[in-house]
Amino acid sequence: MINNILYKRTLSKSLRELSVYYPIISLIGPRQAGKSTLLKSTFSDYTYVSLEDPDVLAIAEQDPRGFLERYNNKVIFDEAQKFPELFSYMQSNVDNNRSPARFILSGSQNFLLHKNISQSLAGREGMLTLYPFDFNELIGTELWSGDIIQTVINGFYPGKLIAKIPSHLFYQNYLAI
Repeated sequence: MINNILYKRTLSKSLRELSVYYPIISLIGPRQAGKSTLLKSTFSDYTYVSLEDPDVLAIAEQDPRGFLERYNNKVIFDEAQKFPELFSYMQSNVDNNRSPARFILSGSQNFLLHKNISQSLAGREGMLTLYPFDFNELIGTELWSGDIIQTVINGFYPGKLIAKIPSHLFYQNYLAI
């Protein structure tokens, strides 16, 4: 949802399907693809916790068990790669309670490839990757120009399209970060 407009994402159906079976669901993808927005809209009854917030991250690092006890069900941990130790704590936690969709994780890095993560969540986690908009998601919205070539030139990043940021400015700054 951007500017109070909800753009339907194809992946939301897959997220709901995984939520029936897995205690942990992970959504990874490039920065600014719309992961947080998609998760907040798909799981609107969940508590949203951003580990990018330094205060929240400090609390998690000081008392990981207490942090996970506080947020032990129906929670979205955004930018979960910021606290890799969380994965080990979640592993033992879900081994004791495999209720579906307890934890929803999002991040801009592939958790399984992150060098600091020692525990695999294999068998406990359903993982999906969200990319920027695709043609099917754009067609029928005010973001669709009707011109395929112009659409390719504009790109598919939600924030860029909605804010109408010129391509040369958006990508120059996106790549610089």
